[in-house]
Amino acid sequence: MFKKIISLLFLCLSCLALNLKAQNSQTEAKAAYLLAEESYGKGDWSSAKKYLNTAKISLGSINSKILYLDIQIDSELYKLNKVSADTLLKKIAQFQDLPDAGTFNEDKVLEMVKLKLQLKQEAEQSLAIKKFTLPGFPLGIPLDSMKRINNGLFGEGKTPTAQGFVITSNRKIGLAVNVNKNNIVYDVRDYLFIGLPDDVALSKGKEKISSYIDRLADELGWLPLAVESTSTPTIGFTQKSISYTWERDGKLIHVNFINQQGPNHNQSHGLIIVTDNNLISN
Repeated sequence: MFKKIISLLFLCLSCLALNLKAQNSQTEAKAAYLLAEESYGKGDWSSAKKYLNTAKISLGSINSKILYLDIQIDSELYKLNKVSADTLLKKIAQFQDLPDAGTFNEDKVLEMVKLKLQLKQEAEQSLAIKKFTLPGFPLGIPLDSMKRINNGLFGEGKTPTAQGFVITSNRKIGLAVNVNKNNIVYDVRDYLFIGLPDDVALSKGKEKISSYIDRLADELGWLPLAVESTSTPTIGFTQKSISYTWERDGKLIHVNFINQQGPNHNQSHGLIIVTDNNLISN
């Protein structure tokens, strides 16, 4: 009988110890979560991540509240290119599948859905920009290969640059190719039109560039804001510029409409530049 009492007492003490340990773990998890929230509010993403991981370990599981904050932190790191869109999308899917997601704050659930749609749209845009190339001038290939594709369009002359060198076409005005130190093409620029006689309203040049911009916006999935500027390169001459830049993941497409006005002079030009900054050091 005495042994049974001892055994029962030992069992009760063990349960009590386990219960105290669980309470301590929950308290530690709550404290770590609050510290993660504070760090997030201060913009200290690294500390926020560490405290949140401590909360996950202490709790022994993950809930919608913890995962929501985790996604919020990762969305900030995504803006700094330190977290991939794929990682974020997987976490959002995990969030939506959690048993307690249905009882979570409705506005925050809606926020996750909006973020998911935004990430998918940006992924589509990134893919469109990655695929974009000027016909006959793909980036990321050796210069010799580009010369073979465009037989006779380039000579042997080249001008050194900090990244490598640039060559210009000996048959087409304005066409230039930038090459890195490993002889890989990373930038191509060409005139869409050049020396177009224009009127005071610039209607001819603007019509040409607008048509091209509309096609690019359809192909790439969005229209960036136009940036306008006016300068006076020399006395008596005025240069007006309207530019559009599409950029994702280090690759950019820049289209520029330029009008030059002066005594007996009013001409418009359209220029396109395609650059992949990821290839500069390759």
